[in-house]
Amino acid sequence: MASFTVDKIVNDMSLSAQCQNPDNKMRKRAEAEMLLFEQQQGCPMTIMKIAAQRDIVYDVRWLALTYVKNMIARIWDTTISASEKDTVKSLLLELLDEQNEKIAAQVPLAISAIASYDFPLKWPNLLEKLVQAIIQKAETAETLQQHLTALRSLSFVVNLFNSHLAGNTKPHSVLPSQVRGANRNATPSVVHTGATPGPGEDAAAFIKRVAMPLLQAIATAWVPCLDALVNSCSQPNQAVHKLVAEVAHMGLKVVMNLMLTGTVVLSNDILDRLLHNMKVFISCRINYVGHPMTNHCLKQLTRISKSLVRLQDKQPEAVAGHLSGFMQFYWDYLQHLYDTSYVSNPDTCSGEETLAIAALSYYHLTLTNNNYTSACGAPAAVPEGERALNAFFTPDRIRQLSKMLLTRFMLNSDEVLESWKQDPESFADEDIRGAWQSSVQGCSEVILFTLFHNYTKIVVPDFVALLNTFLTTSNPTDLNWVKQKDALYWAIAIGAADLRKLVNFENLLVNHLVRDLQNPEPNLHMLRRRMGQILVLWAGGIPSNLLGTVYNVLITLMRDTDYVTQMWATVALRNIILEPSFELSSFQEFMPTAVQALILVVEQSSESYANTELIGVITVLCKQLGTKIHPFASMIVNSLGHLWARCAGKNLILCEILRVASSLVKAIGPGVSEIESLILPFIRASTAPTKEAQGMAEGLDLWFALIENVQTPNTDTLLLFETMPAILAHQYSLEHRDLVQQLLMQYLLKSPPQYLPGISSVALPEITKILSKPEISSPMLSNCCHTLRRLAFLSPQTLSEMALPLQALVKLMPTKSTTDLLHIFGVFSQCIMCDTGFFAGFINMLTTMHPNSPTPVMHSFIDMWLAKIPSIHDTGPLSFSLGFVQASALANLLVLLDPALWSRLPTIVSFFALVCSLTENKDRRFSLGNEDKTQLRTYIIQKLQEAAQRHGAPFVAVLNSIDQNVMRLFV
Repeated sequence: MASFTVDKIVNDMSLSAQCQNPDNKMRKRAEAEMLLFEQQQGCPMTIMKIAAQRDIVYDVRWLALTYVKNMIARIWDTTISASEKDTVKSLLLELLDEQNEKIAAQVPLAISAIASYDFPLKWPNLLEKLVQAIIQKAETAETLQQHLTALRSLSFVVNLFNSHLAGNTKPHSVLPSQVRGANRNATPSVVHTGATPGPGEDAAAFIKRVAMPLLQAIATAWVPCLDALVNSCSQPNQAVHKLVAEVAHMGLKVVMNLMLTGTVVLSNDILDRLLHNMKVFISCRINYVGHPMTNHCLKQLTRISKSLVRLQDKQPEAVAGHLSGFMQFYWDYLQHLYDTSYVSNPDTCSGEETLAIAALSYYHLTLTNNNYTSACGAPAAVPEGERALNAFFTPDRIRQLSKMLLTRFMLNSDEVLESWKQDPESFADEDIRGAWQSSVQGCSEVILFTLFHNYTKIVVPDFVALLNTFLTTSNPTDLNWVKQKDALYWAIAIGAADLRKLVNFENLLVNHLVRDLQNPEPNLHMLRRRMGQILVLWAGGIPSNLLGTVYNVLITLMRDTDYVTQMWATVALRNIILEPSFELSSFQEFMPTAVQALILVVEQSSESYANTELIGVITVLCKQLGTKIHPFASMIVNSLGHLWARCAGKNLILCEILRVASSLVKAIGPGVSEIESLILPFIRASTAPTKEAQGMAEGLDLWFALIENVQTPNTDTLLLFETMPAILAHQYSLEHRDLVQQLLMQYLLKSPPQYLPGISSVALPEITKILSKPEISSPMLSNCCHTLRRLAFLSPQTLSEMALPLQALVKLMPTKSTTDLLHIFGVFSQCIMCDTGFFAGFINMLTTMHPNSPTPVMHSFIDMWLAKIPSIHDTGPLSFSLGFVQASALANLLVLLDPALWSRLPTIVSFFALVCSLTENKDRRFSLGNEDKTQLRTYIIQKLQEAAQRHGAPFVAVLNSIDQNVMRLFV
């Protein structure tokens, strides 16, 4: 074994600091020296002995222990021997009673680092040693420090064995952050090396057999820590106060962790002591005002309250017998607050506020716990808990609780009212999205909702009586009176679903809302927010005879100076319009003023969330009102433009603006030409191929809506197409390829002929990409075919560019349905109509592509086409234009047929006869008028004559062999 001295070891341990040196040379040299130092036999054990030697100065011992902690991850599973490991672990456990705070803080970290490798199978006595250190009676600061160190160690160990029980193979994930990074490669101990684990016993089995009884003892022994916490309130020693509080906190953390995972079963003794100490904590809070330990008591009580709710979910049977005691405890506390005229103020985060939230949260979560309540006729999972709830919540207590909520805990404090004035938008944002457990008012809201729903017949009559008293005791100059009515209005909004059938809405609207709205008293202005909330939640089922009054109320609220009032009124209007029973006729006369008020609200808003909500209301108006929104289109688009300029960089709002613009364009349809020039700036800004490309999908959707609905695009819209190549080349366009391709097809359909060559050069490659997908849908295939037909008809000069999409169509033919094939043949028909020579050249190109085909490509193509002809009369899937083109194209093909294909002539002639004999029939989409049929007959006869002249007597002989009755149908 190498010779070590304290000075030498201290010098070598200082190398660890040099390993963090930014200088690369110095860092590498230090790392190499440190590696040599650590690999010396006995190094970790010797350093650990220095850390455990109490007569060495604290700084050296702390440095030694810290070094051991950091060294574990590097060498524990490699160079260190089993005997050295045992020595290090034994010395660490001896340090559980260390009194120096710096050194004591390192002990749990070092224990947890080793435990990640060795616990439980290679360190089976760890848990027992920690428990022994904890269950000693805490009478002095020394034993308190020992408790704290052991509890910190135990907290880490509990996480580790819970991880084992859950089957987690990465125990480092539950280590403290100070050692997690270094121990990420630790693997659970699975090797049997000690006498304690049984033969073949794995970690989980060992924990279940040995650890759980020990941990149950911890839970029982920890409760006296709460007594010590209470007793310290009457003692002056600040150091002891701090230790007691930390021990109580760490103990609660460990015990609740054990209980919540089911490792420790709740006993009546533990629950009795918890309830006893909770009562004493409240007494300390009241009797030792100003003492530092009272705050610790309050924090502890809050932690217990939160844990109790979770315990009722995890171990509902164990807690059921104590529900009455806990509910009575919280009732006494809430009654104390009520009697002392407590008013909630969430901004202060006072102890009373925190504990009131805990108490109300406990009530709500207990009342809604599925284990203690019957549902759909099925009995409660824990009948004892249900009996306790029913016995506690008597009708009188329910009435008293609702009264406490309505007249005390739901009242706004002066500080909250001031925040309404200072930052109304932020308040609205929080009011909509805030978590209910963040304030006493939020907790009161959810409890009152539960009371309305579960105890309707008990709560509602008293509530209605309380509301009616405000008609006879009106005192709007008294701010407290107004606060009380504000709480009632809030309750009306909360309980809308249960109050709707029991509260007379006309009385509420006329005698309360309208009267308060017309009263000029400044104090009543605060009630307007609640009016909006009421109408938001009561929107469904408003009697038709009251809608006019409601619309007037909402328009007045939307014109209010308070932004939150405006927002609630706007959302209420949206909800009414979205109702299935909504009738446009009842809203018609209010539409101009409502839309103007809405636009003004949108322009004045600035909060991202609020703006998104408000702009969405315009979308609802567009969808519900349809073309009726047309007179306001310019006003809306201009307003959106102002908002766009003001909200630059707020992508959420910008995307919503684009969605609204799309909804507006789709709503007014062809009338969009009047605002076409106003829409184009939004499209340019959102589809510019910038690096971020935010809102590109919404911008492309708006662009598509515009080009689809405008009858004749103006020059600026047509020139906007020039940006398409850059968009297609941009990486973000890949996410929106389908939308871009549909947009291209719309341009081909809507653009004048002079623009088509330039558009087709961009569009045809995209159409080819679409057609190259075997899984292409029938609607998309139909769109592509329709686009190609139109392009061939309007711009025959582009036929030379259509070879690739036509090739893609040929490849699709073998797998497509009859209807799909008829659309495909329609494209080829149009090409033949435009240029017979082009089609012949196309067939020759296909022949070149398939030189080894046993059947000429021309033969295969014509046969596939003709095979679908008999189904036309049966299915009638074609439009007139497509059917006419089909017959005309087949007539064109007569000139191209070589003798090998003349056998197909009877089929072709039969099709001609079939088409020319069809009469007008409303049940068939495919029908020709007399004038059309005359034109088609003439064209067919002309082509037959041309074919006879080209092919001569053999061709005529085949024609003569065809049934003359068929020939007479069109000749």
